[in-house]
Amino acid sequence: MYERICSCGHCGTCLNEEIREIKKLVKKLLVLTQGEILEMAALDDAITALQAEVSNDTNVISAADTLINGISAQITAAVNAALAAGATPAQLAALTAVTTTLAANDTSLAAAVAANTPVSTVGPTTPASAVQAAVVKK
Repeated sequence: MYERICSCGHCGTCLNEEIREIKKLVKKLLVLTQGEILEMAALDDAITALQAEVSNDTNVISAADTLINGISAQITAAVNAALAAGATPAQLAALTAVTTTLAANDTSLAAAVAANTPVSTVGPTTPASAVQAAVVKK
């Protein structure tokens, strides 16, 4: 009958051992791949959460800007109406000071946001290399 010849040329034992080693390597690759899939899912979840946070922050900043500018505009309109009705600048000094303070706060807030906003560092890091880097860390 036909006798299998292994890589040593004598028997099928070496071939069976090589097949077992290949199976072990395939299992390891599957485990690594599953780990990468889980890491990618976690990365996707983190990106989605970050996008939601940025959207929320944008809404809050927009609301604060509208509030600050809206109050300032309303006070300025009221001061102008009072002046037109005969009020003196001395009588309206407190309101004028509030408008000035609101404008300064708006400028200060804008400067703080600009100073604490990191410069975009879009570079050669891609999702694939980021995952690769995370896998290497393990």
